[in-house]
Amino acid sequence: MELSEFTNKCQLAEEALREVLKEVDKDNEDVYWTLNDAVNMLSNLAISEGPFIGRSMMKCLLIEKEDEANSLEGDKESLNYTLRKVRLLFDTMGELGITRMNKNVFDGVLFVFYEEEEINKELAESDEAQIDDFKEQIEEIMKARPDYFEMGKLESCIECDESCRGTEKVISKEQWGEGVSCTTTTRPDKCLYKDWL
Repeated sequence: MELSEFTNKCQLAEEALREVLKEVDKDNEDVYWTLNDAVNMLSNLAISEGPFIGRSMMKCLLIEKEDEANSLEGDKESLNYTLRKVRLLFDTMGELGITRMNKNVFDGVLFVFYEEEEINKELAESDEAQIDDFKEQIEEIMKARPDYFEMGKLESCIECDESCRGTEKVISKEQWGEGVSCTTTTRPDKCLYKDWL
C-alpha cells in the first residue's frame, strides 16, 4: 500500500528530528526531553497505513507464527513466548474495547522489547504486566492516530480448517553480515487472508 502524503511527511519529520536530537546536550533537560517527546509523537504519527486486524485473525496469526518458527528452525521457548504475546495483545484489545486496529500498529506493539532485562523478565513472567504494557503503548498511539482503531463489539475468531498449517517452505536463505540473515518463505496458495499474511 502506498503511503499517504501525511504519513510520508511524518516519517521525514521523525528522521530529521532524531538527527537534531543527537546534537542536543542531554544536560539541557528542558530542550532535550521536549524534543524527545516530539520524536515519540512523530513516531506514532508515522506508522504506515495498512489493513486492519481483529480477533477473527487470531487463529491465522497463531498458525503463521508456528509455521514461521518451524521453517526457520526456531526454538520452542521463543515460539511459546510469541504465541502468548499474540493472545495477550488480542485480550488487551478486548479490554480497551478495540474491535480492529491497523496491522502495523499491532505488529509494532507486539514486538517491542526493552533494553532493561528486568522489564523484559517481568513482562515474560506476568500476563498482567504484559497487558498493562500493551495498554500503555496502544493508548499513546491512539492519541496520535485514532483513525487506526475501530471501537465496538469484539469480533469472533474465524472458522479455519487449518489446511495451511505446515505449508510454509523456505525458498532461500542469505547471510547479509555477522548475525544478520534474510530468509524468504512461501505462504499458502489458498487462504482467506493470504493477501497480507
